[in-house]
Amino acid sequence: MTVSTTTQHWNGSMPMVPKFDHLVLYTGNVMKTSIAGKNNSLSTKSNLELVAAINDTLRTSLHTSDQPSFHYHEDSGLLEVPDLRLSSIVPVEDRKDVEITAKLFILGSDPSHAAVTQSLNHLHRLLGVSTIENFILSTTNDDVLPAWRSLQELHRNKIVERLGVTDFSQSDLKSFSQKVQVQPAVNQIDLAECCQLPRDLITYAKANNIELLAHSDYSDILPKETLNKIMKAQHLVGDNATLHPRWVLKYTVFVKCRGVVADKGYIVMADA
Repeated sequence: MTVSTTTQHWNGSMPMVPKFDHLVLYTGNVMKTSIAGKNNSLSTKSNLELVAAINDTLRTSLHTSDQPSFHYHEDSGLLEVPDLRLSSIVPVEDRKDVEITAKLFILGSDPSHAAVTQSLNHLHRLLGVSTIENFILSTTNDDVLPAWRSLQELHRNKIVERLGVTDFSQSDLKSFSQKVQVQPAVNQIDLAECCQLPRDLITYAKANNIELLAHSDYSDILPKETLNKIMKAQHLVGDNATLHPRWVLKYTVFVKCRGVVADKGYIVMADA
């Protein structure tokens, strides 16, 4: 299915967006806008930062008439919408000074290896890097093994240094460890659901060198209804079109010596 699109005028003539089968959107660096901090509480789940970042990127990138605002790949039907304001490329000379973390939210019922491979390829292109330090997996599907097998291969090839999971209990971690070759090095815990970490989880994590980190992300970070509401409000698709979000990659570039986040953003993939 191909999504039919509309066009509008916004401070001048907006380029006609072609019909597309797939969409990938880069929000750009939310640390350089007023978007960062929408999720500023670990005690409350929220996807406000992502939603605000998508809206901000579409307004900025598609409603600009003095430069190309998207890339269309006719052979694959892929529409790429980048944030045009700033480059996220990590300079080669700065690579050893930063730590890159990616968290992949696989949406829907099939946590296939394709989502891992695609999201990492897009991140590598965006940041201009060949490796990252941390890759965290989050999915609404109970079977994370297909995606984890892809991550294990990336780890063996030294493309990803540490692998992580989200909201695993002590029993989850123990059971998971018996099924995989590369053990999780990170377990992100939702403190909105768990105000105090269970003692058995803390003990198991210490014994197995698993770092426990807090998060406040929805596992279903971008529902279909939310994505389509945004796209129709921004006139990227027609009123009768439906986009299906496949995955969202959240990434941060942390400057180790300064203790600050230099770059933070999202990559969104959806199908018609």
